[in-house]
Amino acid sequence: MFEYGTSDFSEVVQGLLQSRAYIIVVMIFKESIGPLMEQAYAAGVGGEGFVWLNNAPWDAAWETMSESLSEAEKNRIMKGALGITVHLNTSTPEYQGFAERWAAQPATVSASGECSDEVDASGAPIWMRYDVDDNLTSYDACVGLNFTTLGSPASLEGVSATNDAAHVVAMALHQLLYVQNLSSVTGPALNEAMLAQSFVGASGRVAFDSLGDRSEGIGYELLNHNGNMSWQRMGLWDATAGYKECAGEPGCETAVWSLAEAPLGRDSLDGAYCHMSIGNVS
Repeated sequence: MFEYGTSDFSEVVQGLLQSRAYIIVVMIFKESIGPLMEQAYAAGVGGEGFVWLNNAPWDAAWETMSESLSEAEKNRIMKGALGITVHLNTSTPEYQGFAERWAAQPATVSASGECSDEVDASGAPIWMRYDVDDNLTSYDACVGLNFTTLGSPASLEGVSATNDAAHVVAMALHQLLYVQNLSSVTGPALNEAMLAQSFVGASGRVAFDSLGDRSEGIGYELLNHNGNMSWQRMGLWDATAGYKECAGEPGCETAVWSLAEAPLGRDSLDGAYCHMSIGNVS
């Protein structure tokens, strides 16, 4: 276990070397994933023939490596890393309707950055604004948005999922406070009511399984870093069809290192070379 801000990973690197692990799963602060991978690679752990999986966004790994490293060196360290990205069906009427409604909202900030002057019934500005440069002649900063330029319909997956998440909470509270007429709400009761919700939302059908995971309407694309500053698509998983490789499809390539083959010239993937090293940083 490491504290936030840990920069010396010599002990965990030594443990990786002793474990002879080629598949490395790590739970870590995003500020630390780059230094960990960098130090591990310097000791002979990482790069092609190894697979890194982590909970932090992968762009953090690139950004937190030493500035002295070249792009080529960072690419060698990242090569073979696995990541996932959320995949939604953006062609459904629900998603397209949400995207249209999103873009139709009146902008709360001008294209030049000027804040909206809208006020509420009491006369207070609706949108938070403040002077950031002590210059009365410049525009205030604000939390406003220009919805027509914020994103194309195909790039609103996260927004649509957030919209549906808010609906889950609202519907669960309505069930508890207005249908069941409870005078107070406990955490367990709210959680149970949330997991009981099922509806077709902007991001697709929303429903949950017994573990609390979303069981419908969402999928995940498996990505593999190709060692050339980009990620290549390997396949798609969803709760209905399971995992399907995308071999032969446009934009899909084989993995840098296939888990069906032995890494680094090994004869086989027997137990001696398939240990998984799992670290937890909190």
